[in-house]
Amino acid sequence: MTFIIFIISYLIGALPLSYFIVKIISGKDITSEGSGNVGTLNAYLVTKNKIIGISILLFDVLKAIFALWIIKSIFGITFQHITVASIGVLIGHKFNIFLKFKGGIGLASALGLVLMINYLPLLIWGIVWVIGKIITKNMDKSIISASIFSIILIWIMPESYLNIFNSCIILEIKEIRILISIINILILLSPIFYKDKTKN
Repeated sequence: MTFIIFIISYLIGALPLSYFIVKIISGKDITSEGSGNVGTLNAYLVTKNKIIGISILLFDVLKAIFALWIIKSIFGITFQHITVASIGVLIGHKFNIFLKFKGGIGLASALGLVLMINYLPLLIWGIVWVIGKIITKNMDKSIISASIFSIILIWIMPESYLNIFNSCIILEIKEIRILISIINILILLSPIFYKDKTKN
């Protein structure tokens, strides 16, 4: 069952809408333009079209939400199911079988996952990202900083804070901390950070 959950989630996470939208509208291959990232920012930088960028952002958020909803509906809510599904979605987005295993960092997909679980880690990540962007003036460094600090803060904050921000998939506090840590680690492991690219 674990393998089936992973495959379903992976295929949903790998849906390459951003590639096709950019290809159809601009004729460009988003995997070889700009940063090579198939996410929101690179789609905007490649096409100079805000509507396309926003559309891809929403799609990547919604496909993660849809994946967890499907797994929840078919297999039920357990920590193992939700964790495997979350990993599957992010791996599918980052290492896309339909795009020769190219992909993106997975920020929008991670956003969709966190929205289904607990809102507080999202607020923490966003605040740290803004501070990091102001200080470093660098997109990659601010993303890395936000992910690292999110992992640290999610483990040291009081349980009562996390309970206030529970979403529709209810997990135990320890499970939330583990899952949010896994999501952030997967963001940090993105190969997008370690290649030459257009400055953001």
